[in-house]
Amino acid sequence: MTRAACRTHLSTAISQFLPRSPSVCVIPMPAIDVLKVVKTKTFPLPTMKIDESTIAGNLAVLENITKIDLGLSDEWFSKTTRDIIVAGDQMTVSRLLSLKVHRMVESDPFGSLGWVHPTFQLFHLQMTLCSTIYKTHLGADANTPGSLASFISLLASKGFNTDKPEYKPTSELLKIVFDAMSMVLWEDLHTSVESDMTRFVDLVIYAIASLQHANPLLNGRPCTPADINALLFLRDMIVFIELSAAIKAGDLGRIRCVLPTVALMMHGGGNSKYALELLRFLHGMRHLWTREWEHRVLSSMLVNPKGIPQAWMPTDMYQEIINFLLKATHAAKGPNASWDYLREQISTNVEIFQTIARNFEREIETKYNSTAHKKPSTKEDVELVRDNLQFCGILWASKQDTRPSPSVVVDLQTVGAHKMAESAIACFLRKSDSYDTVDMEEVEANDHVVAE
Repeated sequence: MTRAACRTHLSTAISQFLPRSPSVCVIPMPAIDVLKVVKTKTFPLPTMKIDESTIAGNLAVLENITKIDLGLSDEWFSKTTRDIIVAGDQMTVSRLLSLKVHRMVESDPFGSLGWVHPTFQLFHLQMTLCSTIYKTHLGADANTPGSLASFISLLASKGFNTDKPEYKPTSELLKIVFDAMSMVLWEDLHTSVESDMTRFVDLVIYAIASLQHANPLLNGRPCTPADINALLFLRDMIVFIELSAAIKAGDLGRIRCVLPTVALMMHGGGNSKYALELLRFLHGMRHLWTREWEHRVLSSMLVNPKGIPQAWMPTDMYQEIINFLLKATHAAKGPNASWDYLREQISTNVEIFQTIARNFEREIETKYNSTAHKKPSTKEDVELVRDNLQFCGILWASKQDTRPSPSVVVDLQTVGAHKMAESAIACFLRKSDSYDTVDMEEVEANDHVVAE
């Protein structure tokens, strides 16, 4: 993770709760490779009554889309080299890669599936990374100082399922804790740096970097196990926030920069299959693909339905929104609730229905009735967590809590790096040397090199 990302996201967390002043301001993140802001044109396809949980089902989906929905002939695939990005979650990508291995010997251009380029999607990556951070820092129980379990109990989060947490409330909880920890550090350290944001953030970055040493320090004092856990949480969250911010900004360069760290965290958190997929993807970007193809793959992962800055979202998130509209808002009811009706009348018109719904009240000149909800302030929750951290002496010079120190959590990035170096990367590089004339997608699909 870059120093610039640490500076931006720590200063953002602190600045939102403090009075504006020249010394308390957000340190901007430099843009790297930002997509041109245009409204994305999308074309919903008809629904398919196909079981996608099997390799055969995924093949049926490919055939249905290319031959029926798009009307592509076998000759279209044989005229010249064809490359089609096929998006999916990690399981879909794995099945498609396995399918490509089984079809490698086919002489038919379509049947060989050489034109299929399976690619993971960013919203599913965000959800998995969020879950990984949550599980790592959850703690044994609510009595563990500085653990997420203790903060869930403190905030009395109603309906929060600790066993199977949903993405939205979990990401909101993680952000509240991140903001609170940032505020504790600011209140503890800013006097020694004369309230200068840049110098303060650099002091925090130094403390995080010292985690690699046997005796990490925070502002010159030894870190307790609870301090170490908090600094690890801050470091993990900066990666998650940077991934989300890069997506929202449509900055492909920042996405490129953050993915290697995400791969390490996935492996360190036990998500070896996602780590393998990210490793395969990074290998393609750095060693196999042309710059043009890399840009096409990355840009296909984002859409901007509104056509305004800072409004980019993952393509699979947009698809989830369409799925919700299809299954709930515009679902067929009663005798019309058939697959044929859903396919022919509803699925391809969902976006039109949404446009009509937005414009209807304006057209008949009635008062606009917004269904949007203002995002509630998290200030009170942040202050509660901040006070608890200070009481426990976490990232704080004094301590009132008498409970024993917790165990140190897994260092996702360091553990992931060790696992990669000892197993996955070594095997992956050996295979890339041996199969330099074969697409590494097919090699990796045939022999998963990341140990479970």
